[in-house]
Amino acid sequence: MRLMYGCPPAPDVDRDRALEQLVKAVQKSKAKAKVPEKHRANYVPAPHYFALNQACDVINRAFSNGSFGCYLVGSSLERANYRDVDVRCIMSDAAYDQLFRTEQTWCNPLWSLMCTSISVWLAQMTGLPIDFQIQRQSHANEKHPGKRSALGVFLDYPGERPTDVAPKDEK
Repeated sequence: MRLMYGCPPAPDVDRDRALEQLVKAVQKSKAKAKVPEKHRANYVPAPHYFALNQACDVINRAFSNGSFGCYLVGSSLERANYRDVDVRCIMSDAAYDQLFRTEQTWCNPLWSLMCTSISVWLAQMTGLPIDFQIQRQSHANEKHPGKRSALGVFLDYPGERPTDVAPKDEK
């Protein structure tokens, strides 16, 4: 037996036991450690989300009198395996009643036609399965208090747009 620095080598049994204990300790610490969830604004693919924003800008302008705009709601904000993309246009109660109030309480043909037509148009523009609905503000706030993400809202920085900057030759 050869001595190194005056100490005999440790037997292989002790080394194996130490290695096993180390492996067990690492596995235990991994089991206890919680991996933080990644925060995502939504699970809609980026090119589709951009197209959805562009299309919702048109809807927001069309309903600018009495509308609070379009919002992304539902499962596409929470998980990647959403069935469809829920888009809601929320209108003030007065504007909604002026446009859609009828004696029929459960089915308004104009509301149905508009929601269906806009759903199909948004699906064609974005390539996404869209469920579009126009909602009354009080109903939306009372019955659907979950997360909402505004759509079709773009910030404008005058003086920084390509059309605002004069070519160098004209200065």
